[in-house]
Amino acid sequence: MGFRARRAALCGRSARRFDELVKVADAGLQAGGDPGLWAHLVQGLLDGGSRVAADAVIAAALGTMAADHPARLTVLGLAGRSAKDAFLATSDPASLQRSIAAYCEAARSGGDPLWLGVNAHALAQHGRRHGIACTVDGVLSEAELMQLAGAGADADEWALATWIESHLLIGLPLPVDAIVHRLAGASAFVHGSLRRQLREVWELPSTHPGVVALAELILRDGGSGEVEVPEDEHADVAPLTVATMRGAAELRVPLEVNLSFGKTW
Repeated sequence: MGFRARRAALCGRSARRFDELVKVADAGLQAGGDPGLWAHLVQGLLDGGSRVAADAVIAAALGTMAADHPARLTVLGLAGRSAKDAFLATSDPASLQRSIAAYCEAARSGGDPLWLGVNAHALAQHGRRHGIACTVDGVLSEAELMQLAGAGADADEWALATWIESHLLIGLPLPVDAIVHRLAGASAFVHGSLRRQLREVWELPSTHPGVVALAELILRDGGSGEVEVPEDEHADVAPLTVATMRGAAELRVPLEVNLSFGKTW
């Protein structure tokens, strides 16, 4: 049951079927499956937008899992992500500090130094831009993270996205060419996740060339879609979106594009 449940959970996440991922992981845990399913359950809740439920599961998981279980580090990292989402939704400094602390704790305990370190430093830099005192302890320096990211950039699409983002850690320009040419074949989930990180954590404008390139990839991934844009940037983004969608496919007749803005999708 444990192996089958973990495999089904991974398939659910890769297909972005978060409701199914949650159901599989929950059923597996109730049947006495591998405690590593806690991480999949939290992942599914966060990816599905259920942050409050995810926080309750994180608390239960950390109180249940053995201290040396490998998935415990994943849950700690997801606790950082949940607190990050809370901060981005509320601008609450305590949530920001909880997020950084969780990422640092997971890194000190042996978690992925690159993913955890990039997130901790990116959030700390965000906080400092807004006058929030932030301490990053127990992770690699920004320069060390940049070097590590560069060494593993070709491992997979997530590694490449992390390397692209890591340029911002040390004040380098975002490598737009890498987004256009090297990241083009990545999944829509990677495109959307990186764009959200650049917009919300790094606060790049929606007209930034790197953000524009990701928006174009997102729209071309499915031929239709949504892009979050502040109201004061609508006039700049609208013509770009229309032009991008009109060029998304070669047809014998003009491709008609409809665009609208709304408070929610």
